[in-house]
Amino acid sequence: MQGESVCVLAARKLRREAPGVRLAIRPWLLSLLVLLLPCTRAVAECVAPAALTRSTVSISRYFDDDERSAASSLHGIRGTAWFLSPTSMVTAEHVVVAMGLSHQNWKQVEVLASESKQSMDVRILHIAGFHSEKVALLELRKPFPDATRLHIRLQPLTPEERVVSLAFPGNRLRFAGGRFVEYGDRDKLAGTALLEMYDGDDRLVLDHGASGAPVLDCEGRVVAVVSNIFTRTMQFPFRAIRISTAWGSPNIVSVPIQGGQSSRRNCSENRFVGQCHSRHRGRNEAVRVRRLSLEGLCGFQRYAARRESIAQRDDQLWGEGAWRLSSLVRFVFLPFLLGSSLAFRCSLWDS
Repeated sequence: MQGESVCVLAARKLRREAPGVRLAIRPWLLSLLVLLLPCTRAVAECVAPAALTRSTVSISRYFDDDERSAASSLHGIRGTAWFLSPTSMVTAEHVVVAMGLSHQNWKQVEVLASESKQSMDVRILHIAGFHSEKVALLELRKPFPDATRLHIRLQPLTPEERVVSLAFPGNRLRFAGGRFVEYGDRDKLAGTALLEMYDGDDRLVLDHGASGAPVLDCEGRVVAVVSNIFTRTMQFPFRAIRISTAWGSPNIVSVPIQGGQSSRRNCSENRFVGQCHSRHRGRNEAVRVRRLSLEGLCGFQRYAARRESIAQRDDQLWGEGAWRLSSLVRFVFLPFLLGSSLAFRCSLWDS
């Protein structure tokens, strides 16, 4: 660690220059090392969310006149999504429901990255989760350029574990840090992960528009998806003010990738899960096909990566085949035709 090496060098310098005060300085220096080193290690070990800006985007869908009348005069819906592959992204289920997206029909949404904005056709590929809070897997008709895929962690969160997030509240990129508090186990919070997230003194950093944002561990792996925020409104004579929860208590509701103990440690040890748990198998086939467990996202990521690799290989083979065909035409077929034509003309001349 850089901080540790600086402290060690300073200690050695003091020992060389002032051997008489070595015993007096040593307790103070030891206390300083104890205070500084954990902070230095913690900062160095956690991923910086700013390095993952190409992995997360803002998605917006604007309603036409017919949809607007049926949507209580809303002009549109906005949320945050992150890439599982260049042709698939994940967001909160209530975002896609509010947008009116479909499993069958492609619908156009505006995708805003940190440096670009474009319209893309998307549709719902799967819904993941079996509690009230779920996530949605969206399919893109064409790959998103320069998309950075995020990887999923299957290990459950541990109390006080540090987490970070990046989102687009208000269509503006924001970063947040914080900690995991506990798993929700009652009423509507069953199956959720409760977090305390903030940016400095701002506890509303993951406000409206942040639903669907990834929550990352210190290695940059997705451990949960932002779903809701705890707030309350204080009424004043001239306006109402929304405030967050008290410091030291959770303020974010998220959907965890893994809510219990798991022996799997990474995506390479997981299988694609495309069916309901045993208690859901009595439901109809359409639900069984469309719904998968949150761990199934990990398996789908492997499937998407394999499909992308096959497509790249096919493109490479097609390119090599086209080059060989063009070489055959240029160096064999065309000279043969030219020679045949010259021979035919010479035969006519001789006759």
